[in-house]
Amino acid sequence: MQDRDIKLKPCPFCGGEADVDTYYSNNGFFDKPTKIYKVFCQDCLCQTDEEYIKGKAIKVWNKRVVAE
Repeated sequence: MQDRDIKLKPCPFCGGEADVDTYYSNNGFFDKPTKIYKVFCQDCLCQTDEEYIKGKAIKVWNKRVVAE
């Protein structure tokens, strides 16, 4: 399954629609700007940490903790 095939789940806090933010950062770890991804809620603006792999950012967003 490719990144574009993975659906984003709604926000776990408010149920809002999520989107992937992509930008470049020159964070000093690499010689050239690095592509960074994070997923955020369009309503309450909560977000994942920055990831270097789009699929990982999506998987982190979609992960839910099940209460016992």
